Amino acid sequence: MMDPGKKMNQKKRNNHSRSAILNRLRQTSDSYRSGVKVKTAPDGLVFPKVCDLLANFRDELEQLGGEVVLCDGVGDQMGCFNQLKEKRGWSTFACIDSGLKELLNFYGINGEQIDPVLDEVEVGVTRCEALVALTGSVMVSSMGGSGRRLNIFPSVHIVLAQKSQLVESIAEGFDVVGKKYTQPPSQISLISGPSRTADIEKTLVMGAHGPKELIVLVDTRN
Repeated sequence: MMDPGKKMNQKKRNNHSRSAILNRLRQTSDSYRSGVKVKTAPDGLVFPKVCDLLANFRDELEQLGGEVVLCDGVGDQMGCFNQLKEKRGWSTFACIDSGLKELLNFYGINGEQIDPVLDEVEVGVTRCEALVALTGSVMVSSMGGSGRRLNIFPSVHIVLAQKSQLVESIAEGFDVVGKKYTQPPSQISLISGPSRTADIEKTLVMGAHGPKELIVLVDTRN
């Protein structure tokens, strides 16, 4: 049995450590509330500067198993999607973004209105908030026209994006979203390639938590 005196000293040390940690957390919280920027990393670039955003985004995403198709204008972008649709034999696709649906219909590409929660959806077509060149990530948010579901449920996720949406870093992507909406979205996600996991017996499984394929069609004119 521990000596009562030692037990008391141990309790005091534990209380002191806990108080020190809580004080540091309170100081950090107070600093944020008062508008003081708390430095958590040294100044300077952590990663090399990205010179060619489009090329870097393409290289990074394709290394992660995604596919990037460069399109010469919106007409070519729609044509690329239609070619994919016919080549892969996609009889239906889901698109719930009203503006995007109008664009697809204008180019004669019609898809059924499918509920990705209740119905089995093979292909989902969405837009995005930004393309992050440094990590090859597609940034989406719950405030986008496609909401949350089409980024997760379909087996194939098609993203129709523009070159002007390229940013260098994740921080710049958050800035884009912050400037676009008066209220912050309840969810902002980064999609870096197809969904994958190796949690079970270290065996790589594609599409465990989302689409098995991610294809980004980039309009390089806009």
